[in-house]
Amino acid sequence: MYQKHSTISPGVLLPLFVAADAYQVLAVRRVCFQQLQDSITAENVLECFEMADACTAKYLMQACTQFIAQPGNSVLVARQPAMRKMMHEKPELVQELLVAVASSRQSHRKPKKVCCAHCVDKKRKRTT
Repeated sequence: MYQKHSTISPGVLLPLFVAADAYQVLAVRRVCFQQLQDSITAENVLECFEMADACTAKYLMQACTQFIAQPGNSVLVARQPAMRKMMHEKPELVQELLVAVASSRQSHRKPKKVCCAHCVDKKRKRTT
């Protein structure tokens, strides 16, 4: 019945993930998360994000925002009919998604190189 390395269709994965999360079946939840993460596309990322929000699965929400933050993906996702629907039905969730994507992009920028600890301290003093 349960096989660790089986492949489950994305249409079944989301409800299974939600059920495993609700009943705290950690092994099933972990496998579902790994497979969901590997099967995120521009067509299903918003559904994944909504489900993750509904069951407060922050790690799945992060996987969705990281997918959208990748170059080219945000435009594909923005053009999905599901985005228009989400904008009308759950504008606060769209706002949360936009903030998370922007934060994800910001955190992936390369920090400026600093030559030594002295320069780090000087830089900190200037910003405070």
